[in-house]
Amino acid sequence: MLEKNKGKPTYFKLFASTFMLSALTIGGGYVMISLMKERFVDKLKWMSTDELTELIALGQSSPGAMIINSAVLMGYRLMGFGGALCTLFGTVLPPLIILSVVSVFYEMIRDNRFVSAAFRGMQAGITAVIADIVVSMAAPYMKKESAPYIAIMVGAFVAAWFFNVNVAFVILACGILGVLLGLLKKKRGKSL
Repeated sequence: MLEKNKGKPTYFKLFASTFMLSALTIGGGYVMISLMKERFVDKLKWMSTDELTELIALGQSSPGAMIINSAVLMGYRLMGFGGALCTLFGTVLPPLIILSVVSVFYEMIRDNRFVSAAFRGMQAGITAVIADIVVSMAAPYMKKESAPYIAIMVGAFVAAWFFNVNVAFVILACGILGVLLGLLKKKRGKSL
């Protein structure tokens, strides 16, 4: 896959790219996903959207911060253990530095009305970015044959959001349904 890419990844490029994304992202891991897609898939062409989506799914299902897990998996996928370390430090260092500086000045900015207004304004932008990434990354999977999986996804959301079903039960039920659908698909030898 790397033959058609805009340059092969290097340790420095991995570190610098994840450091820049992490330093300039406000709104958490889900916002950073869209920037990772733009940088690593669209611009650098180091991986496909499907590969990034799979790494994010793995990162989200692993214990710990989703974006750190996903970045480490991406670094490992691209350059092995050294790449994983580069993306780990590139993702973790900016928030660590920023929070260290903010903690020194916390008392001065805590009640500042301009800072509070800025954060309220950022919330609207963050919501739009998260909605955009959900739509753009889910669109390729919205096929007729994936209707049962979409129904499971919608059902999980409704159960967790509207009926306050414990997320552990939702995950367990989704896993069981996914296995059953996979077995049914294998038995029939065609897609659902």
